[in-house]
Formats: sequence, structure tokens, C-alpha cells
Amino acid sequence: TYKAKTNGQNEDVELPLKLMVMANLKGKNETPLEEREILQINKINFDQVMRKLNITTSFSVKNTLGTGAEELDVKLNIASMKDFSPDSLAKQIPELNKLLQLREALMALKGPMGNIPDFRKAVLEALKNEKTKEKLLLEIKQEEQGN
Repeated sequence: TYKAKTNGQNEDVELPLKLMVMANLKGKNETPLEEREILQINKINFDQVMRKLNITTSFSVKNTLGTGAEELDVKLNIASMKDFSPDSLAKQIPELNKLLQLREALMALKGPMGNIPDFRKAVLEALKNEKTKEKLLLEIKQEEQGN
């Protein structure tokens, strides 16, 4: 904005800002520069443009989950800004998705059964044992496939 003086009055005038960004945002040089199309991006069509670009990224991170492998291969598909949320990211990584499913199953149990002290103690003991935890995850998967 700038201050303009019209008819003796000070007035704030806002100038429109229009930018043209020319960049390789996909990380790939698939299309020659001359053949690239101009995309109109605004707050209304932002997610639609992201979906159209079919954005994916792959990388490896240090595995701190204790599942054996030193590196964890991650492949993310980004179709909207919501895909950057922690839950959405975790659902795209199989190892984290297993833990999310286990958490959801435990939350479902916590409601009606959480008030029974012996049951709570048995669940906590089962979760401390890695083999039991894996068995629970396997049973959850089998239950999901059965439904």
C-alpha cells in the first residue's frame, strides 16, 4: 500500500501484486521449458493444482522405531496441504501406520475397559512385550481384512 493524496485527502491505495514464478518445483526435468504450461494458482485452486502435479517424494530416515532396519524408506504422495498433517504423513508410512492402528485400538479399549484395574495392568504388560505387541498388530490387521 501507499499513501495517495487525492482531492486534498490522504488515502491508502493497495497495489495488486502479480508474480510469475518460473521454477522446477517437481524435482524432475521431464518437460522442456518451451513446452511447459503456465498454471494459474490462487487460494481457491491450490489443492487442485497440487493434485494435478502428482507430487511425490522419496527419502530415507534413521529408524528410531526399533523394528530392526537402520534406515526407514519413506515415500510420500502429496495431493493437498492436508497431506502435510502429522496423521496424514504417518498413514503413508507403513511402520508408523501400524503404530497408529495400535493406538486407535487401545483408545477404543480404554473407554469401557479402562476402569477395570486388572485389565489395564494386563494390557500394559502385553504392550511391554515386543512379541505380544506384534501379535496384537497382526490380529488387528486380520480383523480389518475380515471386515
